[in-house]
Amino acid sequence: MARVLVVEEYLPLSKVIAIAVHRAGHSVERVGGVARALASQGFFDLAVIDLDLPDGHGTELAVRLLAEGRLRTPLFFTSTRDHELRSHAERLGRVVHKESGVEELMLWLARETEDQQRLARAVGAEVERPVSDSGRSGTRKLVP
Repeated sequence: MARVLVVEEYLPLSKVIAIAVHRAGHSVERVGGVARALASQGFFDLAVIDLDLPDGHGTELAVRLLAEGRLRTPLFFTSTRDHELRSHAERLGRVVHKESGVEELMLWLARETEDQQRLARAVGAEVERPVSDSGRSGTRKLVP
């Protein structure tokens, strides 16, 4: 199970991403901007980061989290038209355009987490098994 940070200001989209990540068997922390992401505690195996945030750019956040040793892999999910910003993001990690959809994002997230697990096994680290998908989002109580 990977620990995933979702940095997206648009609340409905951040919820959809968080539910998909949770269903894939990972723990999720959701924040809406750079400051809140920097205030989050601990290490993240992967971060899904929008490039255009209300208090900065996703690339600045990724660079800082990587430099602090708090992030293994950034994955950018964006609709930016800023070519320079997108090029900088591509040098840091994978960039998925929002028009491709959350399904495409989740394919790349799965690839990244599988690569991380293979590497961990190769160096002898114990790898947790993913949580099985119950078909529930985990966001509502089960009503009898």
